Amino acid sequence: MIDCFSRKIVGRAFSTTPDTALVNNAINMAVRERSRSGTTIVHADHGTQFTSWSCGENLRLSGLTPSFGSIGGCFDNAAIDAFWGRMQVELLNAKKWSTTFELVVAMAN
Repeated sequence: MIDCFSRKIVGRAFSTTPDTALVNNAINMAVRERSRSGTTIVHADHGTQFTSWSCGENLRLSGLTPSFGSIGGCFDNAAIDAFWGRMQVELLNAKKWSTTFELVVAMAN
């Protein structure tokens, strides 16, 4: 998860599958690590991991407001898409990773 104002990563989680548990873990980290004032909006695409009941309930119980952009809207997720583009160029393509764990450690740093 990225803070669109500070451009900092505020929540992250790692998994071999992009499922609801992964998203909920990132949300939980962001809530634990970050103080917030006012309304915090969590913007996501329409993927099933974000639109699941579990994710919606986690957002609600955490006091976060979910927001979903238009389907196929390329500008709705521009901040996180730009982040992943840079991650691909600067880290993922930089070398051949021996293990998933090695890559996860590099991404966490």
